[in-house]
Amino acid sequence: MHFRQVVLSIVAVVACASDEPPTAETVAPLAVPGIKQAVSCGDPGGGPPGVVGEVGLPPSGTDLQEYVIPTSVFPDALCNDGSAAVMYFAPGSSAGSWLIELEGGGSCRDAQDCANRWCSVGTNFGRQNMSSTDLQNRKVTGLKANGLQSTARGPFATYNHVFIHYCSSDGWAGTSPSVVGTANDPANGGPVTFSTRFNGNAILAAAIQVLRQVGATLPGMPDLDLADGDVVIAGGSAGRAGVIFQLDRTVDGLRRNNIADSNPNYTMPHYSGLIDSAFPPQLSTLSYQLTAECSSSACTWEDYVDATEPYYSHVTDDSCETYHAARGTDYECLDLTHLVHRSANARPAWAVSRTVTPWTSRSLEMGTAVVRRWLERENRVGRHRVL
Repeated sequence: MHFRQVVLSIVAVVACASDEPPTAETVAPLAVPGIKQAVSCGDPGGGPPGVVGEVGLPPSGTDLQEYVIPTSVFPDALCNDGSAAVMYFAPGSSAGSWLIELEGGGSCRDAQDCANRWCSVGTNFGRQNMSSTDLQNRKVTGLKANGLQSTARGPFATYNHVFIHYCSSDGWAGTSPSVVGTANDPANGGPVTFSTRFNGNAILAAAIQVLRQVGATLPGMPDLDLADGDVVIAGGSAGRAGVIFQLDRTVDGLRRNNIADSNPNYTMPHYSGLIDSAFPPQLSTLSYQLTAECSSSACTWEDYVDATEPYYSHVTDDSCETYHAARGTDYECLDLTHLVHRSANARPAWAVSRTVTPWTSRSLEMGTAVVRRWLERENRVGRHRVL
């Protein structure tokens, strides 16, 4: 099934929701037990269901405060296991500029993949990438300001800082409040049927609403609708997928709601995206004759995309979808490298690849001048660049 057949009706709803205050609702129960209740694995030392993966949790600290997005206001802002989405924030000295980072952490595409992920089998990710429970249960619930979020040095040190926890396993694009699947329980090998939420799209939308002070507010943080400097939406790994899929949609809503859109006495901020690793080969350049999917007749780019499409509904870049839907090639919009190289995003974005080298203090210092020059240049011409 092609992607556009699944999501076009949902995109219209999301676009409306970005402009209007949400209404309070209760969280709808799942039709069958959720992954947390159904899959039987657990950490050897006890504790919540599931297994924490090798990558662990982001370092705790007091630099960024934790905020649990209220499900009474945003009922779909839920992780895979039904726990409430969380975000972290710190006001900056440059009140008009923002860094909004989407956390990365892999993904799962079918029930078996998700069960393995929950139990950290065959992956270094785990339940911490499908839940907020471990974060909320820590003694120190805030975060240490590392990497891009550094408030001591780097190109974004003085910005308002926002870090949104990734717990939906869908590259920030899922639009499925409940998906039922059957897998072999990684703990005992028996068949297990469970329901999983894939709400990455709703989590991002809710976080943006909170930053706009719609439905909820963050203590000490300015209103995103009053931004007049740089607004950078960043993400690495699965977070980079979120930036690619969501940048135009998010920025379009922010521009419509910024005070400068209706008041000429204010300055419209410069919106851009930071797309950080990884960039595999474009799917169009590969041969599929030797893939496992080709044994089931998926031997072309289009058939391969259809065969490996996730079992939940999700969004992609709107402009890509519009362009390719008329040509019957909408499957190309699931190729993230294709989206970046073909510049499907209308908003300026810059791409880096640091899969091995982290954002160390030295690399941030070296990159500061590059990023500032890029931001200055993009304010004038607005183009994509791969760095």
